[in-house]
Amino acid sequence: YVPEQIVTSSGHLAELGLGNTVPGPAFKAGLRSGDKVLSIDDNAVSNFNQIIEAVMLGNRKDSQGNPTATFKVEREGKELEFVVQPARIELNSVSGDKIRMAGLQPRTDVIIGTPAPKSPAEKAGLKAGDRVLSIDGQPLNNTVEFRELLRKDGVKPRTLLVEREGGVSTKVSITPQVKTTVNPVSIIAYGEEKNRHQLIVLPATRDLLTNDPAAKRDQLTVFGISPEDPALAETLRIGTIIDKVDGRTQITSVSSLEDLEKAGAGTSRDLTVYWKRANGDAGNLTLRNAQVRRGKPIEHAQIGVLFVTKPEMAYRNPWETCSGIVKSTFTTLGRLFDRGSDIQVKQLASVISITKTYYNISEDIRRVLWFTVLINLNLAVLNLLPIPVLDGGHMLIATIQRFTKGVLSNKAVIILQYTFMGLLLSLMAYIILHDVRRCSGDSELQLKQQLLERHVYKSQDFGAKK
Repeated sequence: YVPEQIVTSSGHLAELGLGNTVPGPAFKAGLRSGDKVLSIDDNAVSNFNQIIEAVMLGNRKDSQGNPTATFKVEREGKELEFVVQPARIELNSVSGDKIRMAGLQPRTDVIIGTPAPKSPAEKAGLKAGDRVLSIDGQPLNNTVEFRELLRKDGVKPRTLLVEREGGVSTKVSITPQVKTTVNPVSIIAYGEEKNRHQLIVLPATRDLLTNDPAAKRDQLTVFGISPEDPALAETLRIGTIIDKVDGRTQITSVSSLEDLEKAGAGTSRDLTVYWKRANGDAGNLTLRNAQVRRGKPIEHAQIGVLFVTKPEMAYRNPWETCSGIVKSTFTTLGRLFDRGSDIQVKQLASVISITKTYYNISEDIRRVLWFTVLINLNLAVLNLLPIPVLDGGHMLIATIQRFTKGVLSNKAVIILQYTFMGLLLSLMAYIILHDVRRCSGDSELQLKQQLLERHVYKSQDFGAKK
């Protein structure tokens, strides 16, 4: 699937109609959904992971220094070539990690889960396990495309081609229903006319991560700033509580959107915000030329279903898998010293990220085994590099000594070993330092996702009007 737009940063704000988006690089270059990618930069690809890796590790740039990737695709039996300018997507706001992305998504089946009660899906007769093949005659490539097509054309009647158990295909007529998809938020616009920012505030429970549906949302929490404001990024980071503001006549406690909008209503003015955090930190700051307003309701056409995935058994050749990992390791090492690449030393993972990854995949033994193979092969390749201290370095020194009849004295070898040991330990410390920063950013991303699920997304009741 080739989306027309992709989010480059502040992705969690995209659900509120905010966040930074750009035209999809692949779509802009001419690729379309259904194209079969044959190669990227003259390197053949046979699966979607190889496509992502080829773009991410790419090292080509145009005359202006913009990253490029040459795609060769098959479309309707013809081979076509497109030059894509991948976007640099920020993965972590704290560590500043960025990677190249072309804006492509894999083709997956659109399989219906259990339809919601009284939803258009239930009324139309859709059943759990139904596989949606097309909408109004247009073949579907994944669930994202299906949602986008529903949103684009609103509430007009649609015809779905559905495949049911036994391979029986049937057409289903369905009319989506427009629903408000997010809970209300307030937006504080501030800054100079040419440099305005929007501080997004939402009502949340005292325990931000509670699953209790009866818990009251009686405190205002920062959800983000759009566009990002480096000056306030640390102070008003996500999860910070807005406790008070200076109203027209006095400092006013605020516990609801109505309180905030009442205290800050009117024309633009300097607004002092008093904030606090769960760890006891507190303070205040002044937002210049601030104006408070209620965020626009976000509405989308929906049919009232969740989508499920159907696992498929894949049998991979172990030799191909291992050789692919080794090749990727050498490619990554090469890109670290390639000025045309966006891969940097600070993006390497230390024992901290490796441990976190093991924890995150611990419930799936297949992924644990695959990751273990990946780590071991990476270490094997690195250990054989001709660098003193590593095994490859010992082999290099022994070879030199053998053919030069001991030209290197024991003292010279010891100095060489200690020098490179110091360099290696310094490199490890540098990588660990950035990994700690990355973990801080990962925790922030996790909090954003939890706030989205618990406080931003609105539960859908198709018995109600919206």
